[in-house]
Amino acid sequence: MTKLKDKYAILDRDGTILVEPFDKQVDSVAKFSFKLGVIEALIGLKAEGYKFILITNQDGLGTSSFPTEAYREVNDLMLGVLRSCGIVFEAVCVCPHFAAESCGCRKPSPSLLPLHIREGHFDKASSFLVGDRDCDLELAQTLGIRGLSCATKDWSELMKTRDQSRAWCFERVTSETAVRVRLSNASAKNEIRTTLPFFDHMLDALFRFSGLSVAIEATGDTDVGDHHLIEDVAISVGQVLASRASDKRGIQRFSQWTPMDESLSKISLDLSGRPSFEFVGAFPRDTIGGIDTEMLVHFFKTLAFEMRITVHIELSGLNTHHQCEALFKGFGLALRRALRSTGPGLVPSTKGVL
Repeated sequence: MTKLKDKYAILDRDGTILVEPFDKQVDSVAKFSFKLGVIEALIGLKAEGYKFILITNQDGLGTSSFPTEAYREVNDLMLGVLRSCGIVFEAVCVCPHFAAESCGCRKPSPSLLPLHIREGHFDKASSFLVGDRDCDLELAQTLGIRGLSCATKDWSELMKTRDQSRAWCFERVTSETAVRVRLSNASAKNEIRTTLPFFDHMLDALFRFSGLSVAIEATGDTDVGDHHLIEDVAISVGQVLASRASDKRGIQRFSQWTPMDESLSKISLDLSGRPSFEFVGAFPRDTIGGIDTEMLVHFFKTLAFEMRITVHIELSGLNTHHQCEALFKGFGLALRRALRSTGPGLVPSTKGVL
């Protein structure tokens, strides 16, 4: 059964996987060649857990101008090479009609795609479509996923663009709070509104130093205290960061410390998949910016358990504001270090899994 967590790379063929010849028709082995970097990119995507679908318009396929046998020879060769690299397409969707035929199955129509894709039963936030024409990008828009153009990019550039544009979303609505979080790899200004200005300031510091950007909208019953809102923001941020860190291949995994004037936060992270939290330290004041300081510790404990990571914090200092900045900025820096790529491939664990 297809699950909502399944993520897909939906690919055009000519001009995307294969180099498109001058006459726009790959109808012989003599015209057959792969786009630069495509095989390496697809192997990397497979390692990330992506599934693959091919969708292509092949003008006049089956006519005298483009015999089926010529198409099959090239297509079977392509699929065979990719299969030898472990890359298999879940579906191969081919429209054989000319544009003038108004067939209804030609891209940007999604009609040839599997039913679960047409109905949106997959991980849209992580999935994307790659093509070299406007119809490909229009199809991506129809499906509600990112469309990436390879018309002027090789595949290494394309994957950098994909990584920079990736986003993860989470929404939590209860009788007490409503929280919406959108996390992105892109370098952008954070948009944070929780109705608690000091908390907004600290969250902005965390994400500014993490190398990620975030949009957070949160409202709640702060008339009875700050507990529910801060806890549910922690739950939501933890869930979206857990999604961001779900693929452990090639990450550094561990992290460390941050000073802020006389204050010092020693924050050690392990993106271990095992939730654990330890805090040693004390704040000189019970409240800051209208927030109980005990809720700041509770925020990070909740975050650690929602992310399913190990967090050890030692906090010292004389100024509560400086301590808070060291704490939030330090966590952002620690997260950045732990998520840092060390190169493709292995999960950083002797068990081979996290």
